Amino acid sequence: MSKNVFAIRKEERLVALLALVLFVVLNGLMIYKYYGLFTRGGNLGFWSLFHDHFCVSGFDVLGYLTVSRWKVFYSLYRHPLLSLLLYPLYMLNHWLMGVYGFNFAVFIVGGLMLVCAVYSFLFMHRIFREIIGLGRGDALMLTLMTFSFAYIMLSTMVPDHFGLSLFLLTLTLYLTGKSFGSNGLPAWKAGLLFLLTTGVTTTNGVKTVLAAWLSCGRKVFRWKYILVAFVLPALLLAGAYVYQYNEYVVPDQIAQDINLNLKKEKDKKFAEKIEKHNAWKEKQNGKPLVDNPLFEWTSTSAPRWQSCVENLFGESIVLHQDYLLRDMNVDRPVIVPYRWTVQYVFEALLVALFVWGAWCGRRERLMQLCLACLAFDLLLHVVLAFGLTEVYIMGAHWLFVIPIALAYLLKSLETNKQPLLRLLLWAMTACLWVYNGWLVAGYMLQRSYW
Repeated sequence: MSKNVFAIRKEERLVALLALVLFVVLNGLMIYKYYGLFTRGGNLGFWSLFHDHFCVSGFDVLGYLTVSRWKVFYSLYRHPLLSLLLYPLYMLNHWLMGVYGFNFAVFIVGGLMLVCAVYSFLFMHRIFREIIGLGRGDALMLTLMTFSFAYIMLSTMVPDHFGLSLFLLTLTLYLTGKSFGSNGLPAWKAGLLFLLTTGVTTTNGVKTVLAAWLSCGRKVFRWKYILVAFVLPALLLAGAYVYQYNEYVVPDQIAQDINLNLKKEKDKKFAEKIEKHNAWKEKQNGKPLVDNPLFEWTSTSAPRWQSCVENLFGESIVLHQDYLLRDMNVDRPVIVPYRWTVQYVFEALLVALFVWGAWCGRRERLMQLCLACLAFDLLLHVVLAFGLTEVYIMGAHWLFVIPIALAYLLKSLETNKQPLLRLLLWAMTACLWVYNGWLVAGYMLQRSYW
């Protein structure tokens, strides 16, 4: 990494302070909602405590679980390093629980999300300022717009992996953008980014490969570059996968299967409840393309067009008021319509501006990289329908592409035409912060009790 990449510069201090205030409020709301339930320490059934009571859309509560009682809760083929990365935080919380009898997981994970969110905010601001070349006001506006999108806002506060992914992806974009004017990403830097992005979310590794390719061109195909940037990190990831799978996943799965089968035999109502819920989930998600764990989130029957309108470019950016932040795997329908026509108009306008901006920036390598990454996400989520039924929770993986395209649109306009677009974008940003912020705050202020 560049040795100064995490240093907050003098001209960034007010931006960093604004980000800190915003994300302290958001993470404070999350802690407030679950404080009474999730701060109990001691020898508890943490899975039942967290899993049965946490509900913020389809986000997982595995961050709190892992920091409370460490084991491999995450799916290894999707998150091969995540449990190991959280282990030091578990050790800290384990010591604190022993001393105080109080579970600090909500504060520790909240602190991690806060740091990731502030730096993601700074990296986006730097992309607009240093790589695209916008003025201070425009850079701040589009950075604020990025985090006004509903599921980027939520990703900065929930105990899931998306806040980490957002941090690593914005870091990758920033470092790659800075490398365009030099000799490209060095192999060691690409290798470290590949290890971390893939380790947190496997599919994000594809974006790091694309970043290295667009940054270095043909140099990326040299055997030394491939060895350092991709082969060695892949071997480390494979080793971490095999170790965790054999040492933790297999023994734990055997024990879980035995306990579940015993409970089903003793409690017929419980067995019926499990079967009904599994059948309901299969109806919600549709049948996978292939009967294989790697394709379990794909679907042959998910409604593509409606999902794109209501979920991909809808719920990801503008929350639905009905079934607000409910979980699609529990009680939220796959398709929830907006109440007002103006919400569809807003969505269509933003998408149109995004397409226009992408066209204006099509010759810029940063825009090419963003569009290549977005194409991969669309292939994954729309064509293969991987997670399409709740595609909005993956918004942190790609939504930042929209403000980057808008930056190129703003920059491409003649000087006398920029104020009108600037006014429109400020208005849209303000509306999103007020609307999404109001709904999120209202949901979080409804505290959860036993």
